[in-house]
Amino acid sequence: MEVTPVVIDGTTYLPVRAISSSLGLNVDWNGDTQTIILSTKADESVKNNDDVNSDFKKTMDDYELFIDNYVTYMNKYKSGDLSFSDMLKYAQVLEKYNEVMIDLENIDENSLSSSDLNYYLETMNRINYKILSILN
Repeated sequence: MEVTPVVIDGTTYLPVRAISSSLGLNVDWNGDTQTIILSTKADESVKNNDDVNSDFKKTMDDYELFIDNYVTYMNKYKSGDLSFSDMLKYAQVLEKYNEVMIDLENIDENSLSSSDLNYYLETMNRINYKILSILN
């Protein structure tokens, strides 16, 4: 089946299922969170997070928590309900962003297990959905 990208308002959208399948990835849809979950064939047997490296999981969870706080802040900003003290908190948001980015940069990608990679994909799918929610 041939599929083509779509351009909407200057943004190119690619058909996730077609591209992912051609790369050998499984594609699942979580209707509750409205996220696409990509996993490798090897990840099919990894259905819990017990095998995820605890330091890696903490880093990813901290990143997701940062995104949750960022989305809350940006939604408040968009609504115009920011107080002066809220605006001052933006410096703290940027400081936390720097901390999280340093932690993410320190991850040795070559040492990640398939459970770690699966957890990464699941977390990034949730994070991407949350970031996209700001645009609406």
